Formats: sequence, C-alpha cells, structure tokens
Amino acid sequence: MIAIIPAFLFNWLLVYMAVGIFISSHSATFIVSLTTMFAFLWLSQTKAAEQFLRWNQDARKAVTQEKNIVMPMLETLSKRAGLKTVPALYVLDTDGLEAYALGKNTIGISTGMLKKASDAELYGVLAHEIAHLKYKDSVKGTTIYSLNIAGWIALLIIHGILILATFLANFAGRIGIIGAAVAFLSLVLKLFVEGGCKLLVFIRCASMRKAEFRADQFAVEVGGGQGLISILEKMAQYEQAINRWSRKKTNQKRGIIGKLEATHPPIMERIERIEKFLQNNNTI
Repeated sequence: MIAIIPAFLFNWLLVYMAVGIFISSHSATFIVSLTTMFAFLWLSQTKAAEQFLRWNQDARKAVTQEKNIVMPMLETLSKRAGLKTVPALYVLDTDGLEAYALGKNTIGISTGMLKKASDAELYGVLAHEIAHLKYKDSVKGTTIYSLNIAGWIALLIIHGILILATFLANFAGRIGIIGAAVAFLSLVLKLFVEGGCKLLVFIRCASMRKAEFRADQFAVEVGGGQGLISILEKMAQYEQAINRWSRKKTNQKRGIIGKLEATHPPIMERIERIEKFLQNNNTI
C-alpha cells in the first residue's frame, strides 16, 4: 500500500487535469476523475490484465516437458504458501537466469533457468517467486502498472490539447500570447510529471527491495535457502560479466540514483541476508 497510494494520487491528479479540460464543474471533474481511477483499479484485478501482462512479457505457456520439471515443485510450494490454486506456468525463451511472479496466479521462468539451474536451485527460485504471490507483491505491481496507464492516457490528452491550442492560435494569428501560455504550461507540466515520476520510482523500488528480502526469507523457511544462494552466486557471476561489458561500452556508473532506482538489492547483500536467515532458522 505504501507504493500504491502515491501512484494513485499522482495519476489521479493527471486524470483530474485531463477531465477538467472538458468539464467546468470542479465537483463533476472530481467525481469523473475518481471514478476513472477506481475503474482502472478494478481492471488491474481482472484476468484480462494478467493476460495482457503475460503477453507484454512475451511469455508462452509451458510445454509438457517443462511442466514435468517445474509443476511438482510449484504444487508443493503452493501448499506450503497457503495458495488456493497452483499458479499458471509461463516460459520466456531467453538464455538468461530469469524468473518472476505476475498478477495473482502466474509464475514465469526462462529457458536459461530451466537448463542451467539444478533441482535445488530451481526449488529455491520458485520458492522465492511463490512468496511474491503469497504476499501479493505481484498484485501490487499489476495495480501500479494499471494506475500508470490511466495517468499516461491523461497525459496524452493534455499534450494533445496543448498542441491543438498552439495550432489554432497560429491559425488565428495569435500565436504570441497563446504560444507563450502553452509553452509555460508545458514546462510546468513537464517538471511536475518528471519530478513526480522520479519520486514514485524511488518509493516503488524501495518497496520492491524490501519485498525481495521477505521472499528470500520465505524460501529459507520452506527449505530452499541453499539452492537460492547457489543460483544467486551464478547470477552474480553473470551480472559482473554484463557490468564489465556495459561499463566498457557505455561508461555507465552506478551512483546513488542508480541504487535508489534498483528494483532488487545487490546480490551479495541478499546472499548475506539469506545466510543469516538460515542460521536463525536452524536455531529454532
């Protein structure tokens, strides 16, 4: 909820401004814009939204061979997590070590993970992703995504009106006054949107990093801690290779902004936390 409330308020302001262009009454604008936001909230909880996100991830349904490897683990972990149904399994045809939870009932995993991970590692990864479903982290992500779409549509409408106003002013020969007003409004809107989006990213990413630690802890509780550490070590090696290439090619540096915008904690920090979780779990 910490990340959802700011996202709702920010995008609602954008929708309010867009609706206000067409409706002069403040009370009517308030009702219409608020109704629109709740409609997008409802939409985010539907199966259609989850299906759209699956499509957006370019994921396909798992074939029989892939199901035979993954589904027994998913069934066990779903019971341990107290889920009502076993999640649907989707596969990304990529060589990277990737896995994710999506919406209410989707687990995605890459072919690279299926090929390179041992059974213990795969169990640890799946336990981590099941935790995201258990704690509804993935539902929060889908909700914020839908709210952002509402704001994005509103922003398109506002920009469209500003462009139309400039065109009509030019046609009427009054581009000086109206053009200056449009330029000022565009600047204010740009600053508001860029600043608001950056703040939302910081809040959302902080929430996501916290959720990663919680999911790691659940993986330890259901016996997937050692496997998760092992696959994270492989991911760290892969990440180091990518970072070396990235810095060489683009001279990118990871500063404070990069850390604030990170959706996951550093891998070595996660491994240290998991080791502590394992020690605490063994002493209980």
